[in-house]
Amino acid sequence: CFRCNESGHMMNGCPKLNELLMKGIITKDETGRIIMMDRTRIRQEDGESIMATVERMKPRANFVAYRMDLNESNEGDESEGEDRTRGESRGMYPVLQSQKTTQGKRIEVLDGVYPPPRPRWQR
Repeated sequence: CFRCNESGHMMNGCPKLNELLMKGIITKDETGRIIMMDRTRIRQEDGESIMATVERMKPRANFVAYRMDLNESNEGDESEGEDRTRGESRGMYPVLQSQKTTQGKRIEVLDGVYPPPRPRWQR
């Protein structure tokens, strides 16, 4: 098998590749090529199997989010806790949308621009 470099099965019946397909790590595109789930191509190095390439390309880091409760916050900073209990929060600002000027600029640039007249032989 050229996909996992093991013997005993054909490429279309590779159990390791089918496992990655079922887990959603890889998928097939419209032409049947094996690609990563985010639609990036799998680029193999010389002599490397597709399975080894996929293992190399899988992301290694996971995103971890942690929310600190008020009880766990810094005990020396009491003013922050008091602000939050009154409903005030820090670092929040309203977002104002900017004015869209691209359409107006396009109209100004193209104002007065007309296609050239047709030559006589095209009439």
